[in-house]
Amino acid sequence: MIIIIVTGVILYVNYSGSRSMHEEHTDTLQENTEYALIQSLSLVDKGLILFDQSLDYRLREPMELFLSAYEESGGDPSAIDLVALKNRFGPGYELYIINEAGLIEYTTFAPDHGLDFSVYPSFYEKLTRILERDEFVSERITSGYSGTETRKFVYKPTPDHRYILEISYVDAEILSMRGDLKYTEAAAKIKEMNPFLTSVRLFNVLGQEIGNSGVNPDEDLLRTISLVLTSGESYEIVDPATGTMTRYLLVDLSHGTNPEEMNLVAELVYTTAPIESRLEKILHSHLFIGVLALLIGGGLALSTTMYFTRPIDDLMEDTEAIRMGNLDHPVRISKLPELRSFSLSLQEMVSRLQGMMISLQESEEHYRMVVEDQTELICRFLPDSTITFANLAFCNYFSLDCDEVVGTGFAPAVHPDDFEIYTSLYSSISLNEPVLTVDHRIILPDGETRWQRWNIRAFFDDNREIIEYQAVGRDITEAKEAEEALRESEERYRFIAENTADTIWIVDLDFNLKYISPSVLKLKGFTVDEALSQSAEELLTPHSLEEVQALYEKEMAYEATGEADPDRTVIFVTEEYTKDGGILCFENSVKLMRSSDGTPVGLIGSSRDITEKKQAEEAWEEAFAQIEENIYQASILNDQIRNPMAVIMGLADLEGGERMEKIIKEVYKINDIITRLDRGVLESESIRAFMRKRYEKDGYSYRKDEDDSQT
Repeated sequence: MIIIIVTGVILYVNYSGSRSMHEEHTDTLQENTEYALIQSLSLVDKGLILFDQSLDYRLREPMELFLSAYEESGGDPSAIDLVALKNRFGPGYELYIINEAGLIEYTTFAPDHGLDFSVYPSFYEKLTRILERDEFVSERITSGYSGTETRKFVYKPTPDHRYILEISYVDAEILSMRGDLKYTEAAAKIKEMNPFLTSVRLFNVLGQEIGNSGVNPDEDLLRTISLVLTSGESYEIVDPATGTMTRYLLVDLSHGTNPEEMNLVAELVYTTAPIESRLEKILHSHLFIGVLALLIGGGLALSTTMYFTRPIDDLMEDTEAIRMGNLDHPVRISKLPELRSFSLSLQEMVSRLQGMMISLQESEEHYRMVVEDQTELICRFLPDSTITFANLAFCNYFSLDCDEVVGTGFAPAVHPDDFEIYTSLYSSISLNEPVLTVDHRIILPDGETRWQRWNIRAFFDDNREIIEYQAVGRDITEAKEAEEALRESEERYRFIAENTADTIWIVDLDFNLKYISPSVLKLKGFTVDEALSQSAEELLTPHSLEEVQALYEKEMAYEATGEADPDRTVIFVTEEYTKDGGILCFENSVKLMRSSDGTPVGLIGSSRDITEKKQAEEAWEEAFAQIEENIYQASILNDQIRNPMAVIMGLADLEGGERMEKIIKEVYKINDIITRLDRGVLESESIRAFMRKRYEKDGYSYRKDEDDSQT
């Protein structure tokens, strides 16, 4: 009876220990698996951050041009030609204008037009903060809320804080390199390391499965994902019918700097069938051993119990050593068939964990090589300025040895004129504003002064204290010099435009004025703002407007043939209203403005006041007409007098005598008068010829309907 009781107690304790050991082993394996998964995903995310930040410099200048276009539109987004602006930036760019309600009101990217961010409270709150501040905000590379291709997004509010300007950019080369870092591949490797893990899936904050966006999750799954994201706690579902346990874990990738939208939820499905099967086998074996112990007797009871419990103790010791982190501890393989499989599984688990650690080290080395190959200057340093990492580009730029600079307090020599603003911006970094971008000059060891642009990000611990900085910079000296040259060029051309007597103007293809020089005030009495607000109907007389429209249609039809000279200049005359209600005559020289691909986008021209010239031309024409009329009337009068006088001479010859002589004498007097009149006509024709020659010499065109030779 004692043997039965002792044997039963021993078997029960042995079985309980085996079961507890199995459960502890399973829990340990599960904890290690989940920890390795989170660490792997975090490591992948840090690698992705480097790629994301490398695109910031490509979006800053387009954002400034976008902001300038908004200011030039007078705060009217509808007046901005987003497509033309986008084409100026080159391929890969898309533009968006978000209103105060969080709605994309204008965009070059049709799938996102009308997208309402207010339905995403967390992101809408972030947009509200951006709208309230004046800063350039860079986001991570993401697919966006419309589920389209992966893109880089940046934001900046308008000066009047009515809109947020957004630019997205996609670079095939960066995305290709970035595509080598996949969350799903890291998850797949973790799955291979745990024999009880049947599947691993990852979901973003929208409930979309990473790597399988074509599958829509059901409502229950969406609620579970939302619960984990909100509470930050894991969630577990046990299904005895299928022998599975499903766990949902929050993968926190925010790190105090990334947005919460980058967090993931991992779904891990474990099978309990192998464990239950092994426990069942252990139970059967223990029952068998119990019966055998009863048959052999009390003499063998103690030795048999020791025989079976020692391997379990050894296995438990091995498990405890491994649980404490000693992966080099050898696993003793039990000779008992019931425990041998478990020992082998434990040994296999340790081997896989060791392989995982090696893989993580290789991944870390891979990411380090990626950083080393970057052309940007990259370094990391502690709050006390101690360098913890510097890539090859950084070391080469400052003529440093990468092995020697780590651990030192090296810092570039900031130009004295920039030092105050540099330190002011540097000290403004906080948990809410963890990133800053600053342009400043440095002085190299050889005394050369260079411009640099640095993107500096701070990393915080759980106590919200800065523990490390990461800086990504590049040399922008050539860009600064080009910018200064462009500014000087713009000042020269603006001075010419503002001081010339002619009016210089630019209109779009709808005849809307986009620019006009200040000379319009002197010529027409309108200020620049008044002139820019005028329509074509308010600017031109009806007759001139009709002629200009006809000429425009003719030129655009000629343009469509492909035979037109793209640099041709068209000259025409218009009549335009002045502010006091008068009308002036202008001679216009106009050319087409074209985009980078040659497409007409507007007209540029200069207008010269020719009103006085026109009036002089009309006065000359009236003088010519009056002279010609006088000559003509004199010629008629000459004929009307000479014809009757010939008749009088004939009648005088017939009559004869003294009376005839008197008549002939009077006729000669009349003939003398007519002769002098003929000479006057000839002199008038000479004067007319002289005036016409002078008229044409002064640049006027002379036209006459009648032949000059007629008299």
